[in-house]
Amino acid sequence: MKRSLLPGLWSFIIILLAACGADGGQDLTEETSEFGDLPEVIGNPIDIDGDGADERVNVKLSTDVHQFDAGETLVLYTKNAGPEDITAEHAYSLEKKMDNEWIKVELSRGTAEESIVTLEAGESFGQEIDLPDDLPAGMYRFVKIVQDDYPLAALFDINE
Repeated sequence: MKRSLLPGLWSFIIILLAACGADGGQDLTEETSEFGDLPEVIGNPIDIDGDGADERVNVKLSTDVHQFDAGETLVLYTKNAGPEDITAEHAYSLEKKMDNEWIKVELSRGTAEESIVTLEAGESFGQEIDLPDDLPAGMYRFVKIVQDDYPLAALFDINE
């Protein structure tokens, strides 16, 4: 009787691990980033309100420190250092540099909610982000969209 249960038990364990995602946090895709190289700061005149006139915009995306261990919590800051109000998405994406290309990292925990925050001149917005425990060592970046069309990146490293 015990012998006949063993193959079924092993099958159940294998199916359970596959369904749960044994890696537990993220997946490196083969999908190359749509953005290529990105700035950490926008400091140029752009038309932020659609009226055809360029306004001075100065927005920076950064992390609280630049070196982390997998599983740590970091803070992703969006800072409006310009004289005009700007908008920024709460959502972000995570990418890893591999072979001189940025590759998307799928986070099984999801990214931030799909909403927009307005930052007044001089205002900052910080988001606490728990890094997955199983991120391989290397260079990473968070990508966030500001003013509907302008992607910014915050670079950081995961230690070995």
